[in-house]
Amino acid sequence: MTAGHLLNQPLPDILLIPPVLLLPGYCLLYTLLKHVIEIDGDFYQKTVANSPATPPDVEVNDDDIFIIIYTAGALGMQKGIMYTHNGLMPVVPVVSAGLELERDDIFLCMIPFFYLFGLAAVLFLAITKGATVVVVPQVTPKNILETMVREKATLSVGVPAIFNTLAQLRR
Repeated sequence: MTAGHLLNQPLPDILLIPPVLLLPGYCLLYTLLKHVIEIDGDFYQKTVANSPATPPDVEVNDDDIFIIIYTAGALGMQKGIMYTHNGLMPVVPVVSAGLELERDDIFLCMIPFFYLFGLAAVLFLAITKGATVVVVPQVTPKNILETMVREKATLSVGVPAIFNTLAQLRR
């Protein structure tokens, strides 16, 4: 994805970004946003430390944009898909009905959150149930198994390719 392509997409008001992604080639893009906050930067740390424990009183409507997820661009340029609260959150109870996730579960996440499946089926579901999410740092068979054992994961979801690879590992 190029900076020029991004400029033709809807832009957020706030961008939370890890320092490694603050790229010089995107400086123009950053100036168009109201707030660019570097995660793990001083401002972010102070903001989190000084934030009240109670959520802000903000009106949220079903048709408000909840998140923009970018496609892989398999059929052309990448596109930002805008999901509303009403368009995305109904996924959670559907997934929840198929999984018996409880508050004391440790949910192993092998799917990146930039995929809708990882975001909705893992992160949002775990948040609504109060469960713990453990993210596999790099999705390799060795890391998956080591993280699963170390963190005592009780549940995980994944795509068939991941499970096929795990099933073919030697003991």
